[in-house]
Amino acid sequence: MMNDKKGLMVKFLTTIILAIIIFVPACLFVSKAFGATVQAKDNFGEFVREIKEFSATSKDGEVSSFMLIMDTKSFIVLFDEKEKRQLVGSSIEGDSSCPEGFCSEDAYNKNYFFTYPKTCGEEACVCLCREFEEGEEILIKVPNPLDEIKSFDYETEYICKTLHCEGLPEVVLKEGWGITRNKDDLRRTAIQFKKESNQVEVGSQSS
Repeated sequence: MMNDKKGLMVKFLTTIILAIIIFVPACLFVSKAFGATVQAKDNFGEFVREIKEFSATSKDGEVSSFMLIMDTKSFIVLFDEKEKRQLVGSSIEGDSSCPEGFCSEDAYNKNYFFTYPKTCGEEACVCLCREFEEGEEILIKVPNPLDEIKSFDYETEYICKTLHCEGLPEVVLKEGWGITRNKDDLRRTAIQFKKESNQVEVGSQSS
């Protein structure tokens, strides 16, 4: 009888230990992922407030910086009221899929665009996309003075699944701007605001 009780106790304790081994890391993973997402969302809100404040209070020639925090597979895009399509990222690809008759010597550019969303209401706005996929690739011929090298790029439209936009009616942007974070990119990126002729220019601090 005592042996049966000991056996049951051992099985019970083994089950508890296994549950802890599986459950605790899973909880930590979910907590970390959720926390990262909330942090990036809150940081976007700070980014929007920073643009508005800089536009309202800065003087011509003034420069300010901001540390942008982004989750993997997300992008941020700024539109002025005139733009209907904005470059949000680019990559350099190998020439293995070089189309017939249009080959570069080593590589080609792949440019990613996002179209102005209707939710922006025909005014300057900034959008955060937290999940997206790539649309169809389009071959773009690039003029080249050397006839023997017919260069090309590819263009791809980002299709956003989870989009949040904020209007910027009081902000005069010099031009649109966009940034994408892929899996190999850093989570934090230094962004620069610059005021010129009463217009706000936004860009990566290294640019």
